[in-house]
Amino acid sequence: MGLLSKIFSNTRKPEGFFGKMMVNGMNGGGHAQMAHWALSSVQIKEDDQVLDIGCGGGANIARLLQRVPKGVVQGIDIRKDEAKHWLMVTAEK
Repeated sequence: MGLLSKIFSNTRKPEGFFGKMMVNGMNGGGHAQMAHWALSSVQIKEDDQVLDIGCGGGANIARLLQRVPKGVVQGIDIRKDEAKHWLMVTAEK
């Protein structure tokens, strides 16, 4: 498998070094702009319960935690590594 194939194969299910790079890229850049747009279109109350399905690196969980200070925000992802990453991200917030 070539270098580009390894990189692009990590868009669906990030793994290893290239997967960590992919997750970091998804938490910023174009994904961040799209997430801001999407979250601005959703009415969320400060005491809501929110589930982020496919939470990836946790950037949206961190954004949601700011909007739901009296509620609950949970995330689920296919990769355990992703969950560990967003737990660290949200712990820093």
